[in-house]
Amino acid sequence: MQRNRLFSLSLIAVMALVLTACGGGAPETGGGGLAEKKAQLTELKTQRKELNVQIKALQEEIKAMDSTNVKDARVPVRLTSIKESTFEHFVKVQGQIEANKNVMVSPKMGGVVTAVYVREGQSVKKGQVLAKLDDSVLQKSLLELETQLTLADTVYRRQKNLWEQNIGSEIQVLQAQTQKESLERRIATTQEQVDMTRIKAPLSGTVDRAIAKVGEAVSPGFGAFNIINLNDLSFKADLSESYIPYVKKGNMVTIEFPSIGKKIEEKVSTISKIINPVNRTVSVEVRLDNRSDEYKANMVGEVSIQDIRNENVVVIPISYIQESASSEFVMVAERNEAGQYFAKRVDIVTGNSYQGNVEVTSGLKAGMQLIIEGAKGLAEGAELLFLDNE
Repeated sequence: MQRNRLFSLSLIAVMALVLTACGGGAPETGGGGLAEKKAQLTELKTQRKELNVQIKALQEEIKAMDSTNVKDARVPVRLTSIKESTFEHFVKVQGQIEANKNVMVSPKMGGVVTAVYVREGQSVKKGQVLAKLDDSVLQKSLLELETQLTLADTVYRRQKNLWEQNIGSEIQVLQAQTQKESLERRIATTQEQVDMTRIKAPLSGTVDRAIAKVGEAVSPGFGAFNIINLNDLSFKADLSESYIPYVKKGNMVTIEFPSIGKKIEEKVSTISKIINPVNRTVSVEVRLDNRSDEYKANMVGEVSIQDIRNENVVVIPISYIQESASSEFVMVAERNEAGQYFAKRVDIVTGNSYQGNVEVTSGLKAGMQLIIEGAKGLAEGAELLFLDNE
């Protein structure tokens, strides 16, 4: 009705303008002055402005009522089809690499260091001399004992020869023999003491630290050298006793070393039989054989141990879940009898979660169409427009 009224009004105004412009309202020949013609012109211009305003309003109304310009009321969304999968949960524990053969070497006796034969980073063999202490006093004692032994040996041999010729007494032979053997034992002891002035490697490996310096006085218990065997490394971590049921010897675990950006899989080699009473943990060891070129002692890492594995369950990202005052829910797409898709709210119950994913124990099942984009603020019952879906 309004549209027809505006259209009629505009048509009448246009016709009036046309008739006026064609002379319907023009003065007769020779009639009217200049002032009258200017007044007529002003009136026509005013009428034209009013008509333009009415025409524009009518055009806007027609445009709004034109069905071809009505916007699509459907809500654009993106969907994914729900599938059953396996939910896995891992416990992550920090630990570090330890050398199973890592020894601090100390001298067996006190003295002043007179020579150091190795440097840090050098490979050494078991028994190799690393440094030498001052043994001048022992060497002099050894020389003196060897001189005495020479004399004692001569006396013993002569007494023995005389005794074999029935000259002298047996006691003289025994005394000479005792003196000789006593000196031999003293020499052996002194030689052992001389050997103790040599600091030797107790195992084959690499000199990690060379602490002893020439001219420095050292004593037993002083850490002179640190030797490490990098061919025998283990990763060790302390695991809470609550996870003991999930970790068995031989289980595969993943160890990540952030400092070098590497991740490896190895078997658990040892699990401690004793629980630490202070922090209620057990020690878990993973041997790293033949990896000395990649890993270093005391390198920090993180071991992942699987404690939960549920198969054939629904797992979705936590970001898809919305919360109300009473429950958690997601939005799904459902089709009506007319073939149209509408949004539906589905309340769910969630279980375990790990790394942004959560196990849905109730509410969802395989085949349902989960709205993964456009679900926030979506009203239940809204008609849906599908974008490219997963």
